[in-house]
Amino acid sequence: MKIQYTYNNKFIIPLFILFALSTFHLYSNDVISATKTSENAIQISFDYIRLSGIASNQFAVWIEDLSGNYVKTIYVTQFTAKKGWKNRPDSIPLWAKSSKVSTLSKVDIDSISSATPQSKTINLSWDFTDYNSLPVADGEYKILIEGSIRWKYRVLYSAIINKSENNKNINIETHYSGEKKKDENMISNVSLLYKK
Repeated sequence: MKIQYTYNNKFIIPLFILFALSTFHLYSNDVISATKTSENAIQISFDYIRLSGIASNQFAVWIEDLSGNYVKTIYVTQFTAKKGWKNRPDSIPLWAKSSKVSTLSKVDIDSISSATPQSKTINLSWDFTDYNSLPVADGEYKILIEGSIRWKYRVLYSAIINKSENNKNINIETHYSGEKKKDENMISNVSLLYKK
């Protein structure tokens, strides 16, 4: 015996429309919420060139207050975040010390790290929240970008920004440390833009 189902379009079409509208409302709220959180942020951009060979290509972007207290990691390469700091202590050691990486949980590490990228322009942002995603207090903060170029040879970019000011002209300082073996440029053209 074959059973046939008949559908009454009077009920199906309104149900479909109701479902579509509720789904649109749900996602449109998410978009508005995402827009609100990204309006007040520092956009961080730099060119990254992936180098050949070992003991290279590691970098981290993080925030500290002016007393040197850790606020939040924006990004760190996965190798260093997942035990690379222990196996190769020369790999972005300033970030490892500031973040107290040895105390971070796997969930924390997964949320701030990803595989070492190919050569490209890196675009990140900081929304003035701390590692618990809570808004930071008004005042000055330091944005740091550390890159392990080759073994102990490293670069550190740093800039001070003020949460409550416009930050039109952000001064970025560059400091190299360790012995330079050859001319290699892993991170360049660093720019910071305050979006309010």
